[in-house]
This record gives sequence, structure tokens and C-alpha cells, in this order.
Amino acid sequence: MREKDLNIKIGKILRYGVSITFILSIIGIIIILIISKTNLSYNKSFNSIYSFIGANINHPTIISFLFIPIIIMIATPILRVALSILLFKKENNYKFVIITSIVFLILMFSVFIIS
Repeated sequence: MREKDLNIKIGKILRYGVSITFILSIIGIIIILIISKTNLSYNKSFNSIYSFIGANINHPTIISFLFIPIIIMIATPILRVALSILLFKKENNYKFVIITSIVFLILMFSVFIIS
């Protein structure tokens, strides 16, 4: 696979991620507007996004549906960084493999540990 092909794929992933996020957000807003006569309040508090996801997997609500686009939006640039590591490795540019790997580890740390 050539460098240009991988860059095109990375660009497509970013575009698809933003497009899917936009579409799911619009769908969620439309659903909320349609059922706005019902109680949409969400009074539970959670320590992190993971406890929120865990609580809503078994008992999904309309509010939890609106968090799916947010999760996709967070995952899209992380996937881009992961694919950049592969691109730099394919080019045998190990300096940038190391730098991008450090960025990836920082992203993973911030997503899974800090939040």
C-alpha cells in the first residue's frame, strides 16, 4: 500500500466519523423532539463516561442514545493516530513511529484512565 493510499484512507475515516456523528446527532435530536412530551430528565450521576455507558447498556434511554455520536467523535481521531503509526512504520520512519506511538499512548491514557 502506498503512502498516498493510506493518507486517503485516513482522510476517509475522519470524514466518515464526522458524517456518522452528525447523522446520529440529528436522529437523536429528532427523536427527542418527537417524544418531548415524555419525561427526558436524567437524574443519575456517574463518575465517568464508562460508568454511564455500563449503566445504559442494559437499560438504554434516549439520552444515552445521544452519547453514541460523542463516543464516535472521540474514537475517530484516536483511530487516525493509530493508522498514522502504521503509515510511518510502512515508510520506515521510526522517529515518527515513536512520536506517534507516544501521542497514541497519551490519548489512551486520557480516555481510559483520566476520564
